Amino acid sequence: MTPLDAVIERLRGEQLCHRNDLTGCEVWTGEFDRSHKPTAFFGTGKVDVHEYMYQAASGEVVTRNHEVKLRCENDACILPTHMELLAKQRKVKEPLPEEDVAIVQEKYFEKGFRIDVIAEDHQWSKPYVTKLVAEARSRRAVTQ
Repeated sequence: MTPLDAVIERLRGEQLCHRNDLTGCEVWTGEFDRSHKPTAFFGTGKVDVHEYMYQAASGEVVTRNHEVKLRCENDACILPTHMELLAKQRKVKEPLPEEDVAIVQEKYFEKGFRIDVIAEDHQWSKPYVTKLVAEARSRRAVTQ
C-alpha cells in the first residue's frame, strides 16, 4: 500500500470521501470553502484538499503561481490521478482610453479639479477616475 493509498483509506474511514465506481473519482464528502473547493483541517490548519492530495501524490509543492485543476468534471474529486498542476493565468490589464487620460491630465493636474467633480462631470465612477489619475501621474513621472 502506497502512502497515498493510506491517506485515502484513512479519509474513507473517517467518512470524508468515498469512491464513485462509475467515474473512478474519489468524492470528498467533507467541508467546502466559499469557492466550492474541498477544505479540511490537517495538522496546522485549514488546507485546500486538492492541493494537499496533489502534493502528497506527486511530491511537487503547489506555489501561489500554480493551481491544481481537475481533468474530470467533478469538483468534489480528490483523486490525484484526476489532477494536473497548471500555471495560473495572469489577468491582462486593459489599457485606459487615451482620451480619458487626457481629460484627467487637463482637469486634475492643470486646472485642479477634484476627482469627485471629474467623475460627476463625465458620469464616471470615482474608482475609475482614480485609476485615470494614477495612469496620468505615472506618465508625468516618466516624462519628467
